[in-house]
Amino acid sequence: TLTGTLLWSVVPDETNPVHFACSRNGSVVVPQGSGGRLHIVSMADGKIQTLSGGHEATVTGCTLSHDDRICAVGHADGAGGLWDLQGAHYLRTLEGLGNPVSSVSFCENDDECLVIYDQNRPTRWQITSGKRIRTYIGTTGPLRCCAITQDASVFAIADKDGMIRFWQAEKTAPVAEVPLYNRPLIVCAASADGRMLAAGCIDGTLRMYAMNGGTLLHENKAHKQAITAIALSQTAERVASAGWD
Repeated sequence: TLTGTLLWSVVPDETNPVHFACSRNGSVVVPQGSGGRLHIVSMADGKIQTLSGGHEATVTGCTLSHDDRICAVGHADGAGGLWDLQGAHYLRTLEGLGNPVSSVSFCENDDECLVIYDQNRPTRWQITSGKRIRTYIGTTGPLRCCAITQDASVFAIADKDGMIRFWQAEKTAPVAEVPLYNRPLIVCAASADGRMLAAGCIDGTLRMYAMNGGTLLHENKAHKQAITAIALSQTAERVASAGWD
């Protein structure tokens, strides 16, 4: 059992779910769609620095670049917002594609980011120019869940058509399409080294796939009901899962 002491708390000024990202320098970044603001909270004392001028739409998620310099924010209208945390200002808005952003991740050298949408095709964007570099094909939507490796070189998407598809960054079309055989996925996660994908099914089955080609490596009936959360150890030797049971 884990126990701890609450050091401080921050009350958001909007009713939508709160999304945040933690940096390595001891701060928490909290984007806010209402008013296009970004709060940078010190984990040491709870002091808040607020930036303004960002995209005004409901936030669906956020992430930090590997050097903690840029924060990318996904929005419900399909737009992506980029914040320069070092310069303390808003950089630009990536063009909205009409439906919510499901996930956003930076590539290894932080000069590009990958945005996965609820229904539109995944798109890779250049940070400095805000231009599209590549649009990936093969998705049918709507999306059930997705997973991206830490360097965004490989990613996987499970659609509601009963398939899970795997992409490599330099290839537009999927490198593998794997049927789920009437066991749709609810949640999935990629290992830190980018080799494996852990996937939780609605019937409680846990599956392990190879990220580079979609090969099914392991399958186990881990829960009596649907798996709702998955986490992998650094080396992917251990998997933790939670379910409705």
